[in-house]
Amino acid sequence: MLKSSTLTRSNLQQLAESRLHEAKCLMRDGLYDGAVYLAGYSLELALKARICRLLDSDYPLESPFSSFKTHSYNTLLRPAGLEQALKTQRLRNPDFDKYWYFLVGSNGPDGTEGWSESWRYRSLGTADEASVLSFIHALEDPDGGILTWLKTLW
Repeated sequence: MLKSSTLTRSNLQQLAESRLHEAKCLMRDGLYDGAVYLAGYSLELALKARICRLLDSDYPLESPFSSFKTHSYNTLLRPAGLEQALKTQRLRNPDFDKYWYFLVGSNGPDGTEGWSESWRYRSLGTADEASVLSFIHALEDPDGGILTWLKTLW
Protein backbone atom coordinates (compact mmCIF):
# COMPACT_ATOMS: atom_id res chain seq x y z
CA MET A 1 0.00 0.00 0.00
CA LEU A 2 1.39 3.40 -1.02
CA LYS A 3 1.76 5.56 2.09
CA SER A 4 2.82 8.80 0.44
CA SER A 5 0.63 11.16 -1.53
CA THR A 6 3.49 11.82 -3.97
CA LEU A 7 5.90 9.89 -6.16
CA THR A 8 9.43 11.04 -6.82
CA ARG A 9 10.77 11.48 -10.33
CA SER A 10 13.07 8.52 -9.70
CA ASN A 11 10.12 6.37 -8.57
CA LEU A 12 8.25 7.21 -11.76
CA GLN A 13 11.28 6.46 -13.94
CA GLN A 14 11.72 3.09 -12.24
CA LEU A 15 8.02 2.32 -12.61
CA ALA A 16 8.08 3.19 -16.31
CA GLU A 17 10.99 0.82 -16.86
CA SER A 18 9.40 -1.87 -14.71
CA ARG A 19 6.01 -1.71 -16.47
CA LEU A 20 7.72 -2.16 -19.83
CA HIS A 21 9.74 -5.10 -18.50
CA GLU A 22 6.56 -6.65 -17.04
CA ALA A 23 4.80 -6.17 -20.39
CA LYS A 24 7.61 -8.06 -22.12
CA CYS A 25 7.29 -10.89 -19.60
CA LEU A 26 3.56 -11.11 -20.22
CA MET A 27 4.19 -11.12 -23.96
CA ARG A 28 6.69 -14.00 -23.64
CA ASP A 29 3.99 -15.94 -21.79
CA GLY A 30 1.46 -15.29 -24.56
CA LEU A 31 -0.60 -12.85 -22.46
CA TYR A 32 -0.83 -10.26 -25.20
CA ASP A 33 -3.83 -8.25 -23.97
CA GLY A 34 -2.22 -7.66 -20.58
CA ALA A 35 1.14 -6.97 -22.18
CA VAL A 36 -0.03 -4.16 -24.43
CA TYR A 37 -2.19 -2.71 -21.65
CA LEU A 38 0.72 -2.62 -19.22
CA ALA A 39 3.16 -1.31 -21.83
CA GLY A 40 0.92 1.72 -22.27
CA TYR A 41 1.51 2.71 -18.67
CA SER A 42 5.25 2.97 -19.25
CA LEU A 43 4.67 5.99 -21.47
CA GLU A 44 2.26 7.58 -19.02
CA LEU A 45 4.73 7.15 -16.17
CA ALA A 46 7.56 8.58 -18.27
CA LEU A 47 5.48 11.68 -19.01
CA LYS A 48 4.76 12.08 -15.31
CA ALA A 49 8.49 11.76 -14.54
CA ARG A 50 9.08 14.58 -17.03
CA ILE A 51 6.51 16.70 -15.19
CA CYS A 52 8.49 16.17 -11.97
CA ARG A 53 11.66 17.32 -13.70
CA LEU A 54 10.00 20.42 -15.09
CA LEU A 55 8.37 21.35 -11.78
CA ASP A 56 11.41 20.25 -9.73
CA SER A 57 8.93 18.51 -7.47
CA ASP A 58 7.43 15.14 -6.67
CA TYR A 59 4.36 14.04 -8.60
CA PRO A 60 1.16 14.70 -6.65
CA LEU A 61 -1.05 11.61 -6.49
CA GLU A 62 -3.79 13.75 -5.04
CA SER A 63 -4.19 17.02 -6.89
CA PRO A 64 -7.03 19.40 -7.61
CA PHE A 65 -5.69 19.79 -11.15
CA SER A 66 -7.22 17.37 -13.63
CA SER A 67 -4.11 17.39 -15.81
CA PHE A 68 -2.33 15.49 -13.02
CA LYS A 69 -5.12 12.93 -12.58
CA THR A 70 -5.16 11.64 -16.11
CA HIS A 71 -3.90 8.71 -18.10
CA SER A 72 -4.16 10.68 -21.35
CA TYR A 73 -0.85 11.16 -23.09
CA ASN A 74 -2.09 14.25 -24.90
CA THR A 75 -3.31 15.86 -21.66
CA LEU A 76 0.01 15.15 -19.93
CA LEU A 77 2.00 16.89 -22.65
CA ARG A 78 1.08 20.38 -21.44
CA PRO A 79 2.21 20.06 -17.80
CA ALA A 80 5.26 18.16 -19.10
CA GLY A 81 6.13 21.20 -21.22
CA LEU A 82 6.43 19.01 -24.31
CA GLU A 83 3.75 20.22 -26.71
CA GLN A 84 6.13 22.16 -28.96
CA ALA A 85 8.99 19.67 -28.59
CA LEU A 86 6.65 16.88 -29.65
CA LYS A 87 5.52 18.79 -32.74
CA THR A 88 9.15 19.44 -33.66
CA GLN A 89 10.17 15.84 -33.09
CA ARG A 90 7.24 14.56 -35.18
CA LEU A 91 8.26 16.82 -38.06
CA ARG A 92 11.94 15.95 -37.73
CA ASN A 93 11.59 12.18 -37.47
CA PRO A 94 9.07 10.29 -39.64
CA ASP A 95 9.44 7.11 -37.56
CA PHE A 96 8.70 9.03 -34.37
CA ASP A 97 5.64 10.57 -36.03
CA LYS A 98 4.41 7.13 -37.13
CA TYR A 99 4.95 5.73 -33.63
CA TRP A 100 3.17 8.62 -31.94
CA TYR A 101 0.20 8.16 -34.23
CA PHE A 102 0.24 4.42 -33.54
CA LEU A 103 0.41 4.79 -29.74
CA VAL A 104 -1.79 7.82 -29.28
CA GLY A 105 -4.08 7.75 -32.29
CA SER A 106 -5.27 10.67 -34.25
CA ASN A 107 -8.42 11.52 -32.31
CA GLY A 108 -9.53 12.62 -35.74
CA PRO A 109 -12.21 11.78 -38.24
CA ASP A 110 -10.75 8.40 -39.14
CA GLY A 111 -11.55 7.24 -35.61
CA THR A 112 -8.08 5.90 -34.89
CA GLU A 113 -7.88 5.48 -31.17
CA GLY A 114 -4.63 5.07 -29.31
CA TRP A 115 -3.83 3.46 -25.99
CA SER A 116 -6.10 4.20 -23.08
CA GLU A 117 -6.43 2.88 -19.55
CA SER A 118 -9.86 1.65 -20.72
CA TRP A 119 -8.03 -1.06 -22.70
CA ARG A 120 -8.36 -3.13 -19.54
CA TYR A 121 -11.96 -3.73 -20.65
CA ARG A 122 -11.14 -4.90 -24.17
CA SER A 123 -12.19 -8.42 -25.07
CA LEU A 124 -9.63 -11.14 -24.55
CA GLY A 125 -7.84 -11.90 -27.77
CA THR A 126 -7.95 -8.29 -29.00
CA ALA A 127 -4.16 -8.10 -28.98
CA ASP A 128 -1.83 -10.57 -30.63
CA GLU A 129 1.92 -11.04 -30.55
CA ALA A 130 2.47 -8.82 -33.59
CA SER A 131 0.51 -5.92 -32.09
CA VAL A 132 2.41 -6.14 -28.80
CA LEU A 133 5.74 -6.29 -30.60
CA SER A 134 4.74 -3.23 -32.66
CA PHE A 135 3.64 -1.36 -29.54
CA ILE A 136 6.88 -2.09 -27.69
CA HIS A 137 8.94 -1.25 -30.77
CA ALA A 138 7.14 2.11 -31.02
CA LEU A 139 8.25 2.78 -27.46
CA GLU A 140 11.82 1.48 -27.66
CA ASP A 141 13.07 1.96 -31.21
CA PRO A 142 16.50 3.59 -30.79
CA ASP A 143 15.92 5.74 -33.87
CA GLY A 144 12.49 7.09 -33.07
CA GLY A 145 10.86 5.37 -30.14
CA ILE A 146 8.62 7.54 -28.00
CA LEU A 147 10.01 6.25 -24.70
CA THR A 148 13.55 6.49 -26.07
CA TRP A 149 12.93 10.19 -26.75
CA LEU A 150 11.26 10.82 -23.40
CA LYS A 151 14.17 9.29 -21.53
CA THR A 152 16.36 12.08 -22.86
CA LEU A 153 13.98 14.60 -21.32
CA TRP A 154 12.83 13.07 -18.06
